[in-house]
Amino acid sequence: MEKIHPLYYHTLGKVITARRKKIGLTQAQMAEAADISTVYYREVEQGVRNPNYSLLILLGKIFKTKYSSIQREIEEEIKNLYGDKY
Repeated sequence: MEKIHPLYYHTLGKVITARRKKIGLTQAQMAEAADISTVYYREVEQGVRNPNYSLLILLGKIFKTKYSSIQREIEEEIKNLYGDKY
């Protein structure tokens, strides 16, 4: 299995934080909606925890989008910040 670069998780955290704030939810509300602990959710947003695929799909549903849309946003953010270095 290919190891995912830590930058990916940091950027994922930035993207889901921005989306969460856009829909007006707190970390606690997001955690409750995802049926996970607030601590775990906060650590995902901080980029220090690696969410499993099921959680990523669920986050997409909470944001009323497909996870592939979030994935594209992450990739664009990385490309904008780091270009071809990543």
